Amino acid sequence: MIRFTIIIVTAFLVNLALFSNDDLVVSKMADILIEEYQKYEDKTFMEKFVLKLGKNAYIDSVTIWKNNYKNIDNLDIKLHRQLENSAKIVDKRLPADSAEYYRNLLRKLTYLGYMNLQMYFNAVKDKGLTAEEISIETIDDSVSNAQFYNEKVKLYNEENEIKNKIREFYDLKEIKYHISFYAFAFNFFDKIRKGIIEKDMKKMNEKLGRVE
Repeated sequence: MIRFTIIIVTAFLVNLALFSNDDLVVSKMADILIEEYQKYEDKTFMEKFVLKLGKNAYIDSVTIWKNNYKNIDNLDIKLHRQLENSAKIVDKRLPADSAEYYRNLLRKLTYLGYMNLQMYFNAVKDKGLTAEEISIETIDDSVSNAQFYNEKVKLYNEENEIKNKIREFYDLKEIKYHISFYAFAFNFFDKIRKGIIEKDMKKMNEKLGRVE
């Protein structure tokens, strides 16, 4: 009986240590990713402009992910302020089912942002890194393999598909004029986003020894 109790307690302590290490890893990753986001040295003028505009939303997303990474699939997705504002315009001017579909597209887009962060965490875990070993270099190195390359491509493709469906709403005559500001901002930011993604994938291809 005593031996069984010791085994149970030991298993509990091991699990507790693992969970605690995950929390430390996620916290360290969040700090590093936020810090790196604000380094604009290698960015073009327009990239800097867009990144600075999106800084608060990015920090919010990383913080939400950090606080919910253990249960990310069941997270109640809340839209960032500008996305919510565009959803309210659609709510007022389109049928309820169309408005809900638009809102769900925005939720899916937000969720993909969290899944991108989750991918980096999974890569770091696969490497067995501790919080003390984590840096932007080790995070970058962790995803530099075929598995996570394919996962990145999958996430980027899903993101593009969702954005194309969102754009279809911006051409609807019922809301086109009323939502024009958000449509312009959406397309402007996405153009810069695509440029950043291309650089990211080019860098990853170079690390994997691939020639495009």
